[in-house]
Amino acid sequence: MSHTKTELTIAWWGNETRNQYTQELLELYEQLHPDISFIPIPMSREEYGENLAKATAMGECPDIVQMDASLLSVYEENKTLADLTGFVENKTIYTDFLEPELRGTGIRGGILAGIPVSVSIPALGYDREILKEAGIEIPVNGWNWDTFFQACCKVKEQTGRPGIVSDFSDSTMLNCWLQQRNETLFGEAGQEADITKDILTEYFQYCRALMESETLVSVGEDGILHVSDNGGYKGAADGAFSFGTNRITEQGRTVDIEVTDPPSDEGKDNRPVIRPELFLSISTSSAPEKQLAAAEFINWFINDGNAVRSTGTERGIPASAAARSLLCEDERMTGGERSLLQFYETKETGNKVYENAVSPNTEIVNRAYGDVMRRLFEGEITPQKAAGEFLYQIDG
Repeated sequence: MSHTKTELTIAWWGNETRNQYTQELLELYEQLHPDISFIPIPMSREEYGENLAKATAMGECPDIVQMDASLLSVYEENKTLADLTGFVENKTIYTDFLEPELRGTGIRGGILAGIPVSVSIPALGYDREILKEAGIEIPVNGWNWDTFFQACCKVKEQTGRPGIVSDFSDSTMLNCWLQQRNETLFGEAGQEADITKDILTEYFQYCRALMESETLVSVGEDGILHVSDNGGYKGAADGAFSFGTNRITEQGRTVDIEVTDPPSDEGKDNRPVIRPELFLSISTSSAPEKQLAAAEFINWFINDGNAVRSTGTERGIPASAAARSLLCEDERMTGGERSLLQFYETKETGNKVYENAVSPNTEIVNRAYGDVMRRLFEGEITPQKAAGEFLYQIDG
């Protein structure tokens, strides 16, 4: 007697690496659960929002959807996402390895709209060998912004390497700067910019000084490093420092990166602000049996050892403490990835802050940041102009 399979549609965005291992995991899950089949819907980040909005408007939202903090708010508000509270309470989705406060970042409109899959944390990665070559000792009490600047310049002078290599797509460094000065980009409602232009100008002046010292360099889509106001970079490609979870993870796959706190001046607020990166959600329009099957898959995805090892840190730092522990013991993890996970663990038990659930679209902020940083890098705008342009773009 044949049984009808439960067919689940699942949508996510990502690069080729994410697409490949996600497809492989879906195939593995189908082998383990012959009564389940998937219709995968991989997309690029650029097309995801538009296509998901169209599908939802037509009543065809995928059964399982990948969300970020902004999308989670939008799709809960339009009643697209199911409340996952019951699945958590009856252990269909086992979340005991998620800190309750972190799990709560998936709450929107009074319902648990998404399960956090990964997080990011402000961090500074460094290549100990490059610093050793430059004659720089790791400060016991960490870098402040001045000694960090000096270290970047000394790396350039002594080794010919840049201090920082960036594509300017991640605003983590700016966020650290603002938090330490008790500033925030947006007000409590998360809608309108609420920051003084002077604070932003100081930050862009700092960045411009690094650029002029040829120690903050840009890497383009062609993979070629560029110096501000000049052509291709003449020195070695690897930078001494990496800023932010994504860049540390990326660079840590090729060189041995160690992780520490970002620069912070004495007396400044340096509590780490942990940001949920990705969530998994279930469509409220899916039939009850499909919602149950989707919940069982989400549980497997965040807790199964094979799924955890296959995903690694590609989606960010795993939100699950058990997953992080498993990866730390995985011999396939690079030294940089392991150092990042261990760094996170030291903050997990300390004084930390989770990003406000109503925070604005990170994509909009990063896009605006990337635009003004590239123009600042090319000498097209002054730091003062960069501050004004950035505020204008995020206020939309």
